[in-house]
Amino acid sequence: MSRLINQREKLLLFNQKYRGKLSRKWLVQGDRNTKFFQLQARLHRYRKNILQLKDECGIWINDNQLISDKFVAYFSYRFTSSLSNLREVPPLGFPKVISDMDNQTLIKPPTLKEIRTALFSIDSNKTPGPDGFGAGFFKTYWHILKVIFLIVWLNSFAMVNY
Repeated sequence: MSRLINQREKLLLFNQKYRGKLSRKWLVQGDRNTKFFQLQARLHRYRKNILQLKDECGIWINDNQLISDKFVAYFSYRFTSSLSNLREVPPLGFPKVISDMDNQTLIKPPTLKEIRTALFSIDSNKTPGPDGFGAGFFKTYWHILKVIFLIVWLNSFAMVNY
């Protein structure tokens, strides 16, 4: 058996020499060359490191903590909204259709009974949602998941009343 493996490797090496691909070490030795791949990973990791950074005044910074602080400050500045206060939509003259009491009812989180009723009204063989779980999964494991739904419901109810 080992003689066949050796012959196979000789043929592969001959084919690679014949085609001129011997110069690429990873083509010849593949995953067996762990030293080569470890070196490549180390070089890649080293190249990703930022050892120096020039600040806005043109001064080079070498300290890792100062470099990280500069990054945090820069991206905090970049992703902060220029609008400090929330804008309100000006009244457009439309009549008020929903009363404040109806609005409070509409924005209140659904009860556990409402969630169960909605879930069990869905066909179990419907296409799964973006999380990959269909209604059948939730129906099967309702005895476990209802506790999680209850915790989420209580937390959302607390946030609404906060």
